[in-house]
Amino acid sequence: MQMGSIVRHKKDIKLNRQKLQEILDSQKMEYIELHQKVCTRYGLDLQYKGFMSLMSNKSSWKLLYAHAISDVLNVKYTDIFEIVETNKN
Repeated sequence: MQMGSIVRHKKDIKLNRQKLQEILDSQKMEYIELHQKVCTRYGLDLQYKGFMSLMSNKSSWKLLYAHAISDVLNVKYTDIFEIVETNKN
């Protein structure tokens, strides 16, 4: 639903920080290392502050859309979404 210029959805998607922390602990990894590895592997231009904003569920709407589409179609998101190269350097 849209109210003014703010979009209000009936659902949201949240990162389970406790589960993420358990996974990080099991891999002996800190958030800073996760940030570095994610940015390096995927070529992301993402400052640590922006990364931590994502980890705080502040920018989850695109992930919600990907999950919703995949869920309705009953497929894994990797079946319909792919990582592609951009023209950005």
